[in-house]
Amino acid sequence: MTVIKNSMFPFQASFQHITNMKQRFDQLQGQLATGQKAAKLSEMGSSRFFDLSMRARLTKNASYQDTITAVNLRLDVLDATVSRLDKLESDQRTLAAPGGYGSSNINLTTTPDLSLARLDEVLDLLNASIDGRYLFGGSTTDRAPVLETSAILDGALGRDGFRTVAGERKLADAGPDGLGRLGVTTAADTVTVAEDGVHPFGFKLSTLSTPSSSIALTQPSGSPAALGVQFTALPVAGETVSIGLTMPDGSEEVIQLVATTGTTGVGAFQIGADPASTAANFDAALQATLQRVGETTLAAASTYAAADNFFNEQGVPVLRVGGPPFDTATSLVAATPADTMMWYQGETQGIRAKDLGRLELATSAATTTLGEQVPLAKGYGFRIAGVASGLSNATAALAGGSPENLNVSFAGLPNAGEAITVRLKLPDGSSRDLTLTAVMGAPRPGEFSIGADGNATSANFAAALRERLASTADAAAGTARTTVTAKVEDNTTVRYGVQANENGIVGLIRSLAAMAVETYPQGDPTSTGRFDAMAGRQMARLSESHNNEPGSIEVITIELNLAKARMGNISERLTTRNAQLLTMLEEIEGVSKEEVAMEMLALQTRLEASYQATALVARLSLVNYL
Repeated sequence: MTVIKNSMFPFQASFQHITNMKQRFDQLQGQLATGQKAAKLSEMGSSRFFDLSMRARLTKNASYQDTITAVNLRLDVLDATVSRLDKLESDQRTLAAPGGYGSSNINLTTTPDLSLARLDEVLDLLNASIDGRYLFGGSTTDRAPVLETSAILDGALGRDGFRTVAGERKLADAGPDGLGRLGVTTAADTVTVAEDGVHPFGFKLSTLSTPSSSIALTQPSGSPAALGVQFTALPVAGETVSIGLTMPDGSEEVIQLVATTGTTGVGAFQIGADPASTAANFDAALQATLQRVGETTLAAASTYAAADNFFNEQGVPVLRVGGPPFDTATSLVAATPADTMMWYQGETQGIRAKDLGRLELATSAATTTLGEQVPLAKGYGFRIAGVASGLSNATAALAGGSPENLNVSFAGLPNAGEAITVRLKLPDGSSRDLTLTAVMGAPRPGEFSIGADGNATSANFAAALRERLASTADAAAGTARTTVTAKVEDNTTVRYGVQANENGIVGLIRSLAAMAVETYPQGDPTSTGRFDAMAGRQMARLSESHNNEPGSIEVITIELNLAKARMGNISERLTTRNAQLLTMLEEIEGVSKEEVAMEMLALQTRLEASYQATALVARLSLVNYL
């Protein structure tokens, strides 16, 4: 007889099913408590790849948001600072006007004082920092970009400040006799005016004109330049002689002498008994006029010329004079700033399109000369590295000196299609080849026109080379904004660098410093004239007509605001993306508590039934059955 016992029933399988249901019940309890689908990535199955990708994207977006927050803080400080600079520029522009001496000439005293106070504020603003990061030095953020006012104006560490440089420049421009480095001589009926040498100082003769048929003119020419005024007969009273002068700051001034038969004053000469005596009178009147202009207009132009050289980019030579300032032999352009304060210590753009990458280009007859400036600090401007010429009837050779010069001479006409290549070395160490091809007719970019002779061809070649140099310098220079960048999105970089030596800021500093070092004593007969000349230049330098120029304070403001607006749009986009990613993560990682609760109830019912069934089977035996 076969014995029936509980070992015949599949208890092991039943226990396994119950165990699985119990584990699922525990898992559901955890999901109900945490709201998360799994406690470990391994429990997420194939969804874990998407989960990791989304979380990595959220982390990167959070990093971008942190960058945007930090940059926005810096931009807020920059915006407030640049806005204040703009206000100071506006105030200084209206501070002084020619003839605006004020009650009892009070403006002659207060204008330099106010200019000094504003210069001090401007320099303080340019040394603004946030979290130890200086904002106006480009990528040089670990040190103040500009020196203190006292050091800049009065010098420090044995180096000359702007006050000394401006004083020396005035002496150098005025010359020993105060005639602006011009010599005036008379021989019989002819008066000759000549520059006293080839140098950057004093008046430069530019134009000469008269309506009188009794005066023969010899236009300014030569190097150094000279002009002649010959009295072939007696002029008529009221007739004039006008001489155009170029000032050291690049401005133009015309002095006019009027012929008169009566008592003469400044700006007039007496008609004599004959041409010779008239020439002598013209000589005396001209020297008196040059003296007056030298004491007023030339003095102001000298101060601004000194400011143009002193407040310049780091590494650019500063005009200096040694020994007697009016001595041409000892005047020099410093190759290094060893004897002069450098007011700016931040990063600078070493190439500028306006000066051809700091190369000099000149033509003389049939020869074009491309030359380097006095060797500068590393990283400033182009260097001439070589030349390869395929031009017929032309020679191209390097001088082999330092600074280097390239001479291209046209003994005849090249053939159409022939080319010459000039190799330049850029500040970053790379090379750039500029190729110019000879063509007949109108040239396109990269071409030069074959002229009627060697002289004309050389002039055409120089014009084409100038254009290529300017475009190359413009491409290589970059802008101050590119000195500081921030990546705020995968493919988006915001540029927000600012340099204290940008055009608009430097223009403001120059005008403030130029006026700050001036004095206008009440008893000085030249005070009003010097004040008028300075005020006129200040108004022109700070005019709103410069607002659209690169590097102006207004352009800086707009470009920074554009960067801020761009980051604002990106921040909104990142916020929207983060919300979408979080929603998708919730779908992957999260659970519906209602669904979990319903499944738990169903599973509880199944477990209870399984427990009961298993218990019944476990108690099943023949004895119990009987």
